[in-house]
Amino acid sequence: MGLSVDLREMATRALERARRPMPIDVAFVRIEPPKRGRRVVGVEPPEATLTADAFDSLSVDPALPWPEALHDSIQDRLDARDREQHLRSFAGQPARVGDFDIVPVIRFDGETFDAQASLRKPIVEDGYVRCRSLLEGVAWTLLLDATRALGGGAAGAGGAPSYEPISRDPEDVLRTAGRLMMVTAGHAAGHPQGLIGLFDEVNEIASLRYEGREPSGSVVVARLHHPSITRELVFKHPVPLEQAAWARKVLELSSGSSRLLTDSFRIHGLGGVSPDYDTAREDLFVIELAGHQRWELVHAGSTLMRVVFGIPTLPEEPLDVAEFRDALRAEFGDQPESAVAAIWAVVRRALGQKTGALVVVAENAEAEGMRLSNQGAPIVPTAVGDDTVDRVTAIDGAVLLDTKGLCHAVGVILDGRARAQVGSPARGARYNSAARYVDAAEKPALAVVVSEDGTVDVVRRGAAKRRAA
Repeated sequence: MGLSVDLREMATRALERARRPMPIDVAFVRIEPPKRGRRVVGVEPPEATLTADAFDSLSVDPALPWPEALHDSIQDRLDARDREQHLRSFAGQPARVGDFDIVPVIRFDGETFDAQASLRKPIVEDGYVRCRSLLEGVAWTLLLDATRALGGGAAGAGGAPSYEPISRDPEDVLRTAGRLMMVTAGHAAGHPQGLIGLFDEVNEIASLRYEGREPSGSVVVARLHHPSITRELVFKHPVPLEQAAWARKVLELSSGSSRLLTDSFRIHGLGGVSPDYDTAREDLFVIELAGHQRWELVHAGSTLMRVVFGIPTLPEEPLDVAEFRDALRAEFGDQPESAVAAIWAVVRRALGQKTGALVVVAENAEAEGMRLSNQGAPIVPTAVGDDTVDRVTAIDGAVLLDTKGLCHAVGVILDGRARAQVGSPARGARYNSAARYVDAAEKPALAVVVSEDGTVDVVRRGAAKRRAA
């Protein structure tokens, strides 16, 4: 079936654009209509991992309309087979083609799929269908396209459908999936008028500057009287989200834990989220705006999707903790896990600095802090928390850590001899100073360079590993 090629290609391109390439399989299940016994008569294409025996003795709920009952029965069988094959499968709605109903199916690698941030409550709850992750939204979007293509075709030889080829830009697939995610957030907020346009409204707000400043701040999406929301001020006249310039102006009020409050239709004031929020409820979301046309949808601290210039993707750590652990141990030898965790906590926080950051780990950090005291600020050895990391990485210079993760100096301007083999004229001052310092260090040292363009370098003597954020 040529449609399987189209669907697989669309899915592959969309997942690559979302930064989550993974194995994908596509199948089409052909079922006899109710009057002929409802028997599954075949699965196409022949090379699909799904086979007809998965649907032996298929039964459907007679209390439900046939299309809904058939979809649910097929999905139940897929779920059972997935547990054996370590896959994640989704069934589309059936399409009548000639004398048969055909159900499209898309299957993902289970381990990769389940590793992504996702809501956990059932897809269907109280009659409402929830999109729980961006990847689910991709699956639903593609399956709907397949059902439409099948339904618009005609039966050919042997009941095989004849259809017009389908094709959709991967960015369009992701935009549709992103809209489905925002419908889930809007539904949780409970305002019926805020369901459909939330994705596009946030995109427009994120595109606007206010007095030359890029958007920065956060918006809580929840019902108006949610028990886990604290209110600092309430507008007498709520601000409609669809009035982007007005909404962008009041975003300036948001700072730190003080966030705008919206029911997905209007902004009602300013407040925060109390720590007693029961995350299992999945009815309180946060939109984090972080620059021109950049924002994220977050639930309980997990980023469900990251949107850049209107295109949703899945968040990707610019530096993996396992990779960083390997670099530390290659430079300093075997390190206790507690030390690795302490250093990683500082580095990971520094990765979020929009204007870049520089963290240096040195075996002789205390001595180096004193040696460089004329071009930095030595401090009493201290374990620094997130808020402190934000402040000390916001100024020029490096944060200097020892191999236990204690900070010995901040704002350090690094030195080091210039050599032709060290550094690069194509890179900025932060990277080159780190490379020269590590190269000239008398004791083992390692630097993590976070550039303003989002790239991250782990600099070791004679080796540098670069990652794109």
